[in-house]
Amino acid sequence: MENTEIINYHPSLKIFFKIINYEWLEKYFTIEKRDEEILSNPEKYILDKGGFILFAIHDGAVCGTVAMIKHNNDVFELAKMAVLKKFRGKKIGEKLALEAIERAKNMGAKKIILDTNRSLTVAVSLYVKLGFIKCGNKEYEETGYERETFRMELVISGQ
Repeated sequence: MENTEIINYHPSLKIFFKIINYEWLEKYFTIEKRDEEILSNPEKYILDKGGFILFAIHDGAVCGTVAMIKHNNDVFELAKMAVLKKFRGKKIGEKLALEAIERAKNMGAKKIILDTNRSLTVAVSLYVKLGFIKCGNKEYEETGYERETFRMELVISGQ
């Protein structure tokens, strides 16, 4: 992780937000209309609503990204987190997630939610390691995606 820097979104990095997320989406699922909308216009769907996007730079290469979507002053959603295949196994996803969580806490988040799929076993293991727990009684959540998802949440203590 020492060769990995986390930086803020800049318009020049917009294409990487899409490229990096397309890699994992195409491997496990299909690109849905909602994915395309968010990935093509992160300003409208994330930044203009008070959220943020971070990128990981490893040895000079843009290799990972994560978004934090602001639902309201208390609730943020960790979304669109991905690391390019050739950079996996270097704890870059963990570094991105930790930085995103810390920034959301500093913005007043009391809870961070995320929607994921059981087939993403490495991601689900990371979320559990970071303190996220499955919430709700339903096996799958209605999220607007065709793919089956379930919700996890991290309650921020001390707020």
